[in-house]
Amino acid sequence: MAQSKAPESLTAKLWRWLRPVMTAPDVAIARGAEAQSAQQIVTAELSSPGEQAVWKCGSCWSLAVLDDRRLITLKDDGLWVAPLDQSPPQLAMKAEKLRLVLGRVESAEGTILLLRKSDPGAGNCEFIFVTASLQTGQMSAVSDSLLPCLREEDIGSLVLPDQVHSDRYLTSSQRGSLPRQILLFDLAKGPRAAGSPALRWLEEEADSVHRFNPVWLTSGRIAYLQRQ
Repeated sequence: MAQSKAPESLTAKLWRWLRPVMTAPDVAIARGAEAQSAQQIVTAELSSPGEQAVWKCGSCWSLAVLDDRRLITLKDDGLWVAPLDQSPPQLAMKAEKLRLVLGRVESAEGTILLLRKSDPGAGNCEFIFVTASLQTGQMSAVSDSLLPCLREEDIGSLVLPDQVHSDRYLTSSQRGSLPRQILLFDLAKGPRAAGSPALRWLEEEADSVHRFNPVWLTSGRIAYLQRQ
């Protein structure tokens, strides 16, 4: 008797939309994408300790890679672009109720996929997918059955493309009130390699700094959000 095919995961659907030529990894250790506010964006080289501030944003959340020179983040007034060379950040698009930057859409230059809080009366639809075109300044709701609306608890299962480089998956620890760390997992060891991270970034630092929402810039360089 033929076995029925397992339903496609939300992460797999998301990757088909953002990165159609890539296959989403099988990650059983997704740590979620919290809407925690950060004070600044920093970068770091994994080969040596140390951090470099990109932008002291004051209060920003969510982080994604726009290209090899710029990052995207969110603030109360909309979508911001932060150059890695510390040039002045720019408000790319005014918007309210943005929850999460999911990443750039490779098939449409200058287009970003985001989650936005639904309008009142949407029932169980807490968040909807929207695209933002940085070229036209327009934001539009996504009309695609592949990407349904989401609830807050759904977001915790997402693995975003900018978190994965080859077989390496970046996430952050969740340890209650303790400072959060950047964790790197080797997916070549299987989707449940969570019990033994290959790296705990700056684990030896005895500070009270929270580090979270990491993304890959290159094979040895990452960016993430930081707050005290």
